[in-house]
Amino acid sequence: MAHGLVVAGAGAMALGIGQGVAAGQTGSSQISGTVFNDLSRDGVRQSSEPGIGAVGIQLRDSAGDFLASTSTSQNGSYSFGDLEPGTYRVVEVANAPGYSEDTTTNMIVVNLSSGASGVDFGDARAEGEGDSTVSVNGLVWVDNDRDGAFDSGEPGATEVRVLIADSNYDPIIWLNPAPDGSVTWEGDAGGSVVIRALPPDGWVGTTELVAYADPGGSGEFAFGVASPEPPTTTTTTPTTTVPPDPGSPPTTASPGDGAPPPPGQSPDLTAPPPTTTTPRAPNVPINADLAPIPSDPSPRSSTTDGSIEVAGVQASRLAATGRDSSDKASSAAAMIVAGVVAVVAGSVL
Repeated sequence: MAHGLVVAGAGAMALGIGQGVAAGQTGSSQISGTVFNDLSRDGVRQSSEPGIGAVGIQLRDSAGDFLASTSTSQNGSYSFGDLEPGTYRVVEVANAPGYSEDTTTNMIVVNLSSGASGVDFGDARAEGEGDSTVSVNGLVWVDNDRDGAFDSGEPGATEVRVLIADSNYDPIIWLNPAPDGSVTWEGDAGGSVVIRALPPDGWVGTTELVAYADPGGSGEFAFGVASPEPPTTTTTTPTTTVPPDPGSPPTTASPGDGAPPPPGQSPDLTAPPPTTTTPRAPNVPINADLAPIPSDPSPRSSTTDGSIEVAGVQASRLAATGRDSSDKASSAAAMIVAGVVAVVAGSVL
């Protein structure tokens, strides 16, 4: 970088800068630049050389009188706006803590017409003045229960990529977690580094996914991520109504039961007629259903008193031939016949 003079309008303005406004200025121009860690000590900022934050910068007029002041942002950038064309002095008030050496002048003169950028200041650590090495040691795991805390048995998130970037968020290296989710790295980034986890699409973080590490220290972190949850589905069992079997005829009363056939159905002429009981005609002889009397009765049997018991035997036989004991007429006929037989037997004797 040329010391003492910056050509107006050269380069592009840095983003995310600290900004100051000069008192009494009503113009539309600005001056911007960066304070950086000059690791190569050549006075020119390289893309890998990070900015240094919290460094005081002053703006003065051509005579050296104070106009405004500001401090660099985290990425080392600054700016002064609303300036009128003219000559200005930009001064680095003091080096950043731990950076005792200047690799550029600490005062730069700017002839401003429309705008100036790239007004940078380089600082460097002296030999043995602190360690710029950064160690990163962390864990990225699949947080199955989504509680933000690592539990035994939860696996490493090998699907996640981890970015190590400098303080300007410029990538230094991409890392893939080991099978157990561990991530380690050590290097000289010339300042603090940013550690960021980038999970696959659809995954979410159950913890913060950004951490920081300073030189000379160990950047420890633990990032929890969770895979997308499957959609919740509700299974409803449909209610099925089974229709009647069209091959099965409807249940109807049989014509033999005395009920008429249903409309449109012919009577079953092959069905047997209903069973009925025909009452006895009144002119049937009362002994018509009795068994005939044998012409040769059983031999006589004498009793101890000399009487013959033929009548009793014959009466019992006749009585046993009754068809219907519940029929009063038949019972009466059997009794009459038994009496007649007894009289006849007595006459014979």
